[in-house]
Amino acid sequence: MAPSRGGRAASLLAAITAVLGLSLPLTQSVAHANPGHNTGGAGSTADPAAAAAGWAGRQLRDGERVDGRGGVDYGLTADIVLGLASAGTGRETAAKATDWLASKVDAYFRGDNGLDLNTGGLAKLALVAQVQHRDPTNFGGRDLFQLLYEQLGDDGKFEAIQHGKDSANTFTQSLALLALHRQGKDMIPEPAVDFLVRTRCANGGFPVVYWAKPDECKSDADGTGIVVQALIAVGRAADAAPALDWLERIQNSEGGFSETESTATPNANSTALAAQALRAGGRAHAADRAISWLLARQVGCSGKEEDRGAVGWEKPVVTGSTLRATAQVIPALANRSLAEIDGAGARPGLPVLLCVPGSSSSAPPTSSSSVPSIPGTPPTSGNGNGSTPPSTTAPSTPARTTTAAPVAAVNAGGGGPVAPRPQAVSTRTTTLAKTGAAVDDLALVGGGLVLVGVVLVVAGRTRRRAAR
Repeated sequence: MAPSRGGRAASLLAAITAVLGLSLPLTQSVAHANPGHNTGGAGSTADPAAAAAGWAGRQLRDGERVDGRGGVDYGLTADIVLGLASAGTGRETAAKATDWLASKVDAYFRGDNGLDLNTGGLAKLALVAQVQHRDPTNFGGRDLFQLLYEQLGDDGKFEAIQHGKDSANTFTQSLALLALHRQGKDMIPEPAVDFLVRTRCANGGFPVVYWAKPDECKSDADGTGIVVQALIAVGRAADAAPALDWLERIQNSEGGFSETESTATPNANSTALAAQALRAGGRAHAADRAISWLLARQVGCSGKEEDRGAVGWEKPVVTGSTLRATAQVIPALANRSLAEIDGAGARPGLPVLLCVPGSSSSAPPTSSSSVPSIPGTPPTSGNGNGSTPPSTTAPSTPARTTTAAPVAAVNAGGGGPVAPRPQAVSTRTTTLAKTGAAVDDLALVGGGLVLVGVVLVVAGRTRRRAAR
């Protein structure tokens, strides 16, 4: 991840003083403008992906897991690890959570009853292992790919069972293909790719739930977003093209995405998955608009300090659905598809949103339309099984009324280290709303240059006196 402008300015000033042999009090630099946070030394950041990742990482219980209302949430814990890696931060937290997940392979895959076959969760664990540079063939003592292949049917479908019922869907299939792709091209079973392509609806999009008759097929932004990422990763971009066309058709005027064409309310999870697909598929303008919509749902500097960086499901407020929304939004903000995330080189600590005291944080979004006020209550987290999209059940957690600064989409990606990846579609990056960082950077550098000038003048006069 590129350093923030504040960090670059502080580094430049430090370099100047080092060259001149000066000793200046730099302890209150821009990079540490928010003392008191448990950031693990990461300081502050103006990168929206890193700010979101820092917030999400701080929500982990004991720094290792998510405890939901129904118990531990393995899937959301895995999503946070993937988010931290995509933003290139939280190295220690990601490692600790990965260790915890490695100790829970059987519980996640087979469920509390020992009878489930959570194949989507299994594939998500394989992705976590790969992203964290662990061995997926010996993750928690289990060969995740052997277990995956055992669930592959003759028709190319990866089977999944939850509570005695078939729970396989396009998330299951796509996550499995993404994990196998990352392990090597020869790992990809072509019948599984063909099966996924055959699930496409007549209008070009993909569903979440498999259909028995063509007229039962219901295109879904979530399903389409994950399927497109998988198809592009395995080299079937032509099969993804109609789905990208469908996504562009259903994108709303503000850049957001609803789950289906008939759903009126856009949400962060659907928009993030669509943004990742659009970026991977080369639809940069539509991806940029989706990112702008997401940034406008990120809690900014006028929100509560403990909420800053979080991304709300519909609005920039923290509710029971916010952690899942934020975790799944981070890779989109970081301009990474699930095929591209790599935790190598991630920085330590969990950064907080850069908010310089006294600066303005009310910059309007750069999109042409204003941020809508959307009625309705966002859903709770999904079941965390790695193969089921977020549910639509209303949360019991009341919303905290955080007033967020609208977030400006200066660019559209830019978090995290550069990892081995397919040809980049866009080199755009994102920043949060104006928080005074740029002005402070200039002041810091300007002050340093003035100081250098004073030192040089004094040194010159001293030399002249000595020469006399």
